[in-house]
Amino acid sequence: MLTAGVCFVSLTPGNQPSQSYENIQPSSAKEIIRSKDPVVLDVRAPDEFENGHIPGAILVPIDELRGSTFLEIPHDEEVLCYCRSGHRSSWAAEYLSQKGFARAYNLSGGILAWENRNYRLVEARENKPKCSCTVLEE
Repeated sequence: MLTAGVCFVSLTPGNQPSQSYENIQPSSAKEIIRSKDPVVLDVRAPDEFENGHIPGAILVPIDELRGSTFLEIPHDEEVLCYCRSGHRSSWAAEYLSQKGFARAYNLSGGILAWENRNYRLVEARENKPKCSCTVLEE
């Protein structure tokens, strides 16, 4: 069973309400990842990402989200945002919603809540392809 709370973001110019994003718990996030295959967006700093992230996540630090090529992906994609505790990612989910993404989620409690559930994390080096290089000696 999916449980989600809806957050309504502030009014936009013209006094029109903007789209909303959903705050979701780790169990719901895991189910959404399994069933809907959203874009999983890690908005933390690169060193945080390298220390461990949700499998399949892409890194776009919060400071780089504005003007990022990430905004060029189809806006009908669902996006699950997360950070360490859920604060930065709530801003990112709100921002993406205002930019016209059809569905944005924020992982409540961030990666800390994910880890508390003992859900799987990967380190950056686990995503790097193995090099079949040969070292030449002089």
